[in-house]
Amino acid sequence: MGIVCGAICKIVFKFRNCYHVTHVPDIVVQSFVEVKAPRFRQENCKTINGLILSIATVVTKMMFAGAKMVQCLRDVLEILIPMRFISGKNDWWWHAMVGMCHFRLNQVREAEENYLLSLQVRRTVLVTHFLANVHIKQDQPLRAIECYQQGLESPEGANDPTLTTAIARVYAAVGDNANAVAMYNAVLENDSTNAEAIACVAADCFYSDRPENALLLYRRLLQIGVSGPELLNNLGLSCFYAQQYDMAISCFERAISMTDDDTALAEIWYNIANVAINLGDIGLGYQCFKLAITCDPSHAEAYVNLGVLEHRKGNLAPAMAHYDSALRLAPQLYEPHYNKAVICSTQGDMQGCFQSATNAHEVFGAHRGSQALLKDLRSLFAMV
Repeated sequence: MGIVCGAICKIVFKFRNCYHVTHVPDIVVQSFVEVKAPRFRQENCKTINGLILSIATVVTKMMFAGAKMVQCLRDVLEILIPMRFISGKNDWWWHAMVGMCHFRLNQVREAEENYLLSLQVRRTVLVTHFLANVHIKQDQPLRAIECYQQGLESPEGANDPTLTTAIARVYAAVGDNANAVAMYNAVLENDSTNAEAIACVAADCFYSDRPENALLLYRRLLQIGVSGPELLNNLGLSCFYAQQYDMAISCFERAISMTDDDTALAEIWYNIANVAINLGDIGLGYQCFKLAITCDPSHAEAYVNLGVLEHRKGNLAPAMAHYDSALRLAPQLYEPHYNKAVICSTQGDMQGCFQSATNAHEVFGAHRGSQALLKDLRSLFAMV
């Protein structure tokens, strides 16, 4: 008992002197004076333990509220480890706090061990999230999903929306959109106002050629109080593809008026340009692409589309310059490679055409245009 009291006193005074925390330790020090008073005999050991545990809980919460430095976290461990043994094996909270401290010190193995000890005592939703975060940090998404599912099967975590949402996020992170959308739909069955689930299902509807369903879901977000330039931008695109052109322009105008971020503003102008081109206004689309580049000079897709418009006008040199700019910014795009191959073919540069078409095929092997162009070039080279 004296060792524990001494450890806690040491941490309290260290935080008061080194970390400039003064409001809680004064109360704690007074409590320790009472603990060490002569009236507390050995037969009152249970009362002393209870008081020490309550004091340690206050100190620990105070430390975790501002524990950012490595030395601070190590100081937390000095008090957590002895208090975990005093409280007994049936107290899940102390195991979880020790695991959290190890996790923040990047000691994932030790964190996992303590989280498992905590879950053996009581399978709480909080510690389930902590353990799954350890698996995610270890790049083990399947174990994280299994951990979340075990949490859903426990009495405390049954139908918990946070666990279901976490499973959906892991599926989305690994690229399994079908299961991610299924889990988000399960979230909406229990909580119809979950903004994250609504937004993700709406995005899936939009990219699955169901703009009407996406439009309904984005309107639902507006009804529950969610607002922002990104939402209005997506709403404008959904309105356009649902053939509600007047509402689309209104949504884009509101999105422009709400944002001060140049990157978001560039995306909005880019979408307006695509809407204008689909409506047949090539001039407006060209100007909007220019505005997108002005707001965000690293917007590679805008350079690609400017190159296409210049190519249509017959301005091959500016088109090639725009394609080169796009490739410098985003070499993972296959469209600039293919478009450069088409221009080289028009100019009679078969070697440059072959090189650009090969690059496009390497980036995206399923592109039929590149496949057909390479087939024709090989046939031509075989005849030479």
